[in-house]
Amino acid sequence: MGAFPWIGTRLDRHIARRFLQDFIILFLMLFAFATLIDAVLRLEEFRAAAAALMGGEAHARWWHVLATIGSFHGPRVFQFYQYLFGLVAVAAAGFTVARMQKDRELIAMLSAGISLPRVAAPILVGTALLCGLQVVNQEVILPVLSPHLASDLKEIGGRNTKWAIPLEVDARGNLFRAASFDPSAGVLERVVIYRRGPDGQLKQRISAPRARWSQAEQAWILEGGVADARGAAAPGTARETTTAVPLASIPSDLGPTALSLRQSALAAHLIPTMTLRQMRSAGSIGPVAYRHLVGSRIAVLVVNLALLAISLPFLLRREPVGLLKPAIESAAVMVPLGILSLGALAVPNPWLGPAVGLMLPVAVLVPLAAWRLAAMKT
Repeated sequence: MGAFPWIGTRLDRHIARRFLQDFIILFLMLFAFATLIDAVLRLEEFRAAAAALMGGEAHARWWHVLATIGSFHGPRVFQFYQYLFGLVAVAAAGFTVARMQKDRELIAMLSAGISLPRVAAPILVGTALLCGLQVVNQEVILPVLSPHLASDLKEIGGRNTKWAIPLEVDARGNLFRAASFDPSAGVLERVVIYRRGPDGQLKQRISAPRARWSQAEQAWILEGGVADARGAAAPGTARETTTAVPLASIPSDLGPTALSLRQSALAAHLIPTMTLRQMRSAGSIGPVAYRHLVGSRIAVLVVNLALLAISLPFLLRREPVGLLKPAIESAAVMVPLGILSLGALAVPNPWLGPAVGLMLPVAVLVPLAAWRLAAMKT
């Protein structure tokens, strides 16, 4: 407590509580607004999905449509948090400071000898808490909700979309190829699997007209599966012999969820870091992409915290002034700075490499944030 005298005081709990309240209110308002826009634009799709869920030719009532909208967008609140918690934190800090200025609380604090950096400290601690929640959201909540988040509205309505699997590798090094994949039924059509040895050479070719995923066995159940094993060349010939044997199943970690996640590049944020590490070891993801994905998850937390620290001196003023001009100044600096920084984290830099490309925004923003907080007039 001696090293951090601001922790646990009534004043700082009041500021942190007000900041978190403003964050929750603003976040829910933005999420509700985004959900409303999507619901209006796709109202007919939600109505058709609600009717499909009811079965038959039943007519969907308005409450059925609302329930479908809620079931589709409800889990996406965590995805919304992942994308916008940093931006909402900056906006919430502005609302918190505006309320303190309106109620003359800042004047009372300065009159009592409380410095502006100490006023900013509870807001920074509250943002750090939001960053910790984002780690839990990224590593625990989003992977659990990934089947729903990776699905489309047509899948909820029972009109499942299918796509071909060109070539995917599992943790055992087996290569999977299928003409059609049904994610909800967990079925592969006209599937071909190539088994490889430790040296990467092809050892066996497996084919089946149809394969069904068994969650209990963690394996694909082959219907009419045939395995062609390569053998030694026959005496007097140079060609290898092949022997076709029936095969009922093949174990794999590449189930419907993993295939659905790999289908979309945007779904990479739904995979936990531990799974990404396993995918890298199995060769499912390249080392450069792995380093960028994992490194950006850490860098984005630091960048969001630094952006908030840079914006606070625009809003926390020693003199009682209106916040319109400081808000415009803050937006003029923070919007391009945030776009450039977060854009650099989202897109790999082919010239600098993943490590330098991720460290560059951090190396620029962290000293800038420290200088902005230290230069506050108080």
